[in-house]
Amino acid sequence: MDLSQRCVFLGRNKIRLTGKEFGLLHLLYSNPEKAFPKEQIYETVWGEPSNHCCHAVENTVFQIRKKLRPYAGPCDYIKTIVGYGYQFSGDRNVGEEIYCMKKWSIRDSNP
Repeated sequence: MDLSQRCVFLGRNKIRLTGKEFGLLHLLYSNPEKAFPKEQIYETVWGEPSNHCCHAVENTVFQIRKKLRPYAGPCDYIKTIVGYGYQFSGDRNVGEEIYCMKKWSIRDSNP
């Protein structure tokens, strides 16, 4: 597995993501009806107890949004649930434009 090729496509645009960014986006996209608390996102994607440390999750969501924004326009694929966490937003037709280029592992410890 080549983690340097970790990316998604939005339309025809290839967007490179770090392992954590990819894992977080895939977690949300795979469960579009579910809102995840930040602690659960951290424990799932980072593979370790959160100890109520959510800054890493917040920063990772910020970085994903920053990378998607030039291609997504006003659409924000990650909805913030204030005081709780995050959820994939948008209809599934839009979501189908995001797909994996490589096999992935949510628990991968590499960034």
